Amino acid sequence: MKRLVLFSVLTFLLVACGDDDRGGSDTSTSGDTSTSGDTSTGGDTSSGDTTPPPMSPLVDPDCTDGMYTETLPNASADISDIAFTTAPAYYDEILQRRYPVGAHVVVGGRMHPSFGDCSELFAGGASTPEAAMQRLGVVVHECGHLMDLNLGTGATSVYVLTESVTKTCERGDSTDRGGDTFARSRINNDDYSAMRPPCNGTRTPGCDSYADVYLDGNPDDGTFEGGDQGFNLLHEETVQYVNSIATAYAFLDQEPPGRRTSARDGILTFLWYTERYLR
Repeated sequence: MKRLVLFSVLTFLLVACGDDDRGGSDTSTSGDTSTSGDTSTGGDTSSGDTTPPPMSPLVDPDCTDGMYTETLPNASADISDIAFTTAPAYYDEILQRRYPVGAHVVVGGRMHPSFGDCSELFAGGASTPEAAMQRLGVVVHECGHLMDLNLGTGATSVYVLTESVTKTCERGDSTDRGGDTFARSRINNDDYSAMRPPCNGTRTPGCDSYADVYLDGNPDDGTFEGGDQGFNLLHEETVQYVNSIATAYAFLDQEPPGRRTSARDGILTFLWYTERYLR
């Protein structure tokens, strides 16, 4: 049920961020985008089985997220007959069977003119199906970034959620970078940071290692660091971690025992960041 709530939560986030729907196939990648109102909703029934997820008691059916449904990946689809030739071809086939949204963003990410085939770029030289499977989550996540980035232009950020649901946001970057929002690293100083403080390069139990990467730097020192980016790129990362957890769910049976990924921790961390940022 928690996984279902994560999918529904995306639409709630987009109330603060998107201002239109654009259907159709895509080619993009973008960083997080930002804050303008949207009350539109969309559904998608193309990713796997045709059974819509049950409504969570945590979701109000009268709110935007309660009006949105999205089919879960088809984690039981047989992929045993798919032969491995190259990593990109293998990704296309297995994703189409189990997580078509993932297949869509991988194809879209390839369209970015500066990076070539993102599925090959992030496959890490995988030459076996086992090695390719270990990189699958990274491939979908990073190709999703490239797809959004390629579709975005200037101050407009684009977020591809499914084959039929795309959101845009205007001027979502921080004010120092030409937008209308504040640097995301400023949430390091809020009332909640002490509950899970940044690790700052240590291995202290209970610290937040994501903060070292995404909430780094001083937004007032005139030197660019990742944490200087605004809500638009915070939201972009949240969107791609939804893809990460969906991919992990779709291919859980392919994971070796005991292997750890960031799929669950990533989306939970970025939903937490989003709540703190909006507050």
